[in-house]
Formats: sequence, C-alpha cells, structure tokens
Amino acid sequence: MPHTRKKLGFLLILCLLIGGGILSFLSFDKIKKKERIATTLKTLPKFKAINLDSVGFEPKRNGKPIIMIYFNSDCEHCQSEAIEIVKNQEKFINTQILMLSSESLSKIKIFATKYKVLGIKSLQIAQISSKIAVENLGFKAIPHILIYDAKGNLQKQFVGETKIEVILKYL
Repeated sequence: MPHTRKKLGFLLILCLLIGGGILSFLSFDKIKKKERIATTLKTLPKFKAINLDSVGFEPKRNGKPIIMIYFNSDCEHCQSEAIEIVKNQEKFINTQILMLSSESLSKIKIFATKYKVLGIKSLQIAQISSKIAVENLGFKAIPHILIYDAKGNLQKQFVGETKIEVILKYL
C-alpha cells in the first residue's frame, strides 16, 4: 500500500509537470504567433487576393492611404460599415479601400451589389483565404480594419464596427 501511494504521488507530480510543460509551450507558441503577426502588419503585408473577376492580385501601395476591411456578408456591423462608406465616399477619394472576405466570390458579389460598393472608384472588394486572413493578417473578428498611410505603415487597427469619423482621423 505505501509503495502504491508513492507511485501514485510520483505519477501525479509527473503528470502535473508534463501538463505544465505543454501549457507553457502552447502559451509561448501563441505569443510568438501574435508577435509575428504584429511584425507583419507594421507595413502593408504581401498576400494574394482574388478580385470579383476571379483574377488574382497582390495589394500594392499606390501613394495613397489604404484601408483594409475584413468582413462577412452576413455581419450586420460589416453591412453598416459598407453603408457608411458609400454615404461618405467623397471623403475617401484620396484613399484606397480594400474590402476582404473569406466567403465565396458569389456571396461577395451579392454583398457588393446589395450595398452598392462597386460604384466607388477607390474601393476594391476581394476574396482571401481564411488561412491568410487568420494566420498572416491576424483577423479573428469581423469587421476588422487596418489603416495604412501612403507609405504603407500601419497607423491604426480596429476590431468591430468603427465610425467613419474615427477612421478618417487616421488617414
């Protein structure tokens, strides 16, 4: 009996140490991923997207500030953002707006038509893979907004619906 208790005590301690080690590793790995994403987002990241004509492209700096908005067509907050951008489109004449979604191109096209964003010359709407959205760009919630200056440096990041007036402050 005393031998069995010693063995059980040893096994319990061993399990706790192994569990603690695994948790430490997972926490460290999560921190490293966050740091990698933060570093990637400091300047306009390179990634591939597909426009509504099913043509692949990489977003590029064009001497104008860039607003990237990660959205989902069923998201009411994303719909509100689109409505406000259309209402205030004259304020974005000197800005490049890139709306990105991981949904199918058909759903993105329906959204673009319904919310009339196709008529905005400075706006491009496109599809990205969910892997790029999460692992490379750190998008976890929708809408998620990244604002870059004309040189491609990150100015501000917003998670959730953001008023147009607030976005304009960072352009």
